[in-house]
Amino acid sequence: MSRVFLSGFFHRKCFFLLLSVTTLAAWPAAAVTVNSADQQLASAWLGRHLAGGPPKDLPFSFVYGGKNSRELLPKWKFSRAEKKLEGGKTEIALTFAEPGPGLEVRVLIVRDELYPTGEWTIFFRNQGSKPTAILEKILAMDAVWDAGGTPVNLRYANGSNTTPDSYRPWSVLLPPERIYRMT
Repeated sequence: MSRVFLSGFFHRKCFFLLLSVTTLAAWPAAAVTVNSADQQLASAWLGRHLAGGPPKDLPFSFVYGGKNSRELLPKWKFSRAEKKLEGGKTEIALTFAEPGPGLEVRVLIVRDELYPTGEWTIFFRNQGSKPTAILEKILAMDAVWDAGGTPVNLRYANGSNTTPDSYRPWSVLLPPERIYRMT
């Protein structure tokens, strides 16, 4: 089995990551060619990690009060809302609430039905009047891909660093068993 591990770190209140998973397509300067294999791979990955409820294999993680989110979130109150947007997009909101007044984790996902892409923003909010436990080691992208031995083309945008290439699209071909860290 071939697996690709991706990890990203962001230490602010929320994180934006535009993610597109494709198998072999290159990132042409003027146009993006989409084939059904790309669409199926991206749809399957997004469905496995961010659809349904509550998802069991979330593509992000954090440490809260000394415990990993993979241990905490399954025990928290979960809700899911979905709405159709213009342009063939769907917005999905996943909310995890700590028991009692405390931390709320909200993940806002936008899936594109026309292109093999999905993006999510993670929001953390204290719902109580007292300080929450320490929130640390936020990995906005902490996921494993099993592409069956096929290279995976990760397409992403860094966001803004107030330079002319802010939000420039990037692409990296990840061969099987390659570890790729985004910071």
